[in-house]
Amino acid sequence: LSIFGGLIVFLIITVAIAIAGFIMFMYSMYSLSNYYKEPAIFKNVLYAFIVSLVSGAVVVILEFAVLSSAFSGFYSIATPSSVTPAFTQIIFTYVAVIVVALAFGIVNGVLYMRAFNKLKEKSGVDNFGTAGLLILIGVFIPIISWIAWFFAAMGFKKLKAAPTPSPYVPYSVHPPLSTTTQIKRCPNCGTENSA
Repeated sequence: LSIFGGLIVFLIITVAIAIAGFIMFMYSMYSLSNYYKEPAIFKNVLYAFIVSLVSGAVVVILEFAVLSSAFSGFYSIATPSSVTPAFTQIIFTYVAVIVVALAFGIVNGVLYMRAFNKLKEKSGVDNFGTAGLLILIGVFIPIISWIAWFFAAMGFKKLKAAPTPSPYVPYSVHPPLSTTTQIKRCPNCGTENSA
């Protein structure tokens, strides 16, 4: 029981860290979108987030609906000839879920790639372009998407703020005289002296 409780606590902490990290990522993309005056950076990330939510809901609903109907049919008629169609239905369910998840994943990957490519274009940091491409490849090979986030992190580290322009100092029409050309008179006798 204590191992199970520890596993639940570990999962809760992991999910909380992941959510906090994603919120910080969304905020940074929003800030960079405003900084570079390129709304497509944040819009693509926002659309990818919405696609992720929708795809997760669709996959869970599809999985639950088909599996519940498969198991209800499996338990109602428990003859050897009815077991095969139930398992066939479960296999087809997983194939359908994988195809739907893959389609949503491709859309999600393209949106992230577009966001990172815009960020690369505006910032001049090539790591963002690599991260976008690896995220798209990561749809098919999931381990690659982890590598993509390392490239994105390196890109964020390479970002530099644009140099701030020096404040405008208006020049007077008559430049000040240098100390060598200024003349000062003696208050007692009126003789001209250098400053």
